[in-house]
Amino acid sequence: CGCADLEWQLMSGNGRIVSWSTFERDYYAGQFPMPWTNLLVELEEGPWFLSEPHRLAAQDIEFGMPVRLVFLQCEDSSGPFALPVFAPSGEEQEQLR
Repeated sequence: CGCADLEWQLMSGNGRIVSWSTFERDYYAGQFPMPWTNLLVELEEGPWFLSEPHRLAAQDIEFGMPVRLVFLQCEDSSGPFALPVFAPSGEEQEQLR
């Protein structure tokens, strides 16, 4: 919207899967293990979030499935970062390497 008057809001991390896709062609020259799945999650508070599944096989994903945000501790050439991904609801939020 171009507005500079933004603020942070605490969210639950709970949501449901509204869409997903699985890539079977290696578009990124081996940078991702194939097949590669991404999720579109609608958070309880309303916003939609594009991310990856965690501990959830592509064949087990269902429309409307409840999921919960978890963070994976990662590092790349720019340094360490926490990657937000979604696991099946009910899993404890954890820091994984």
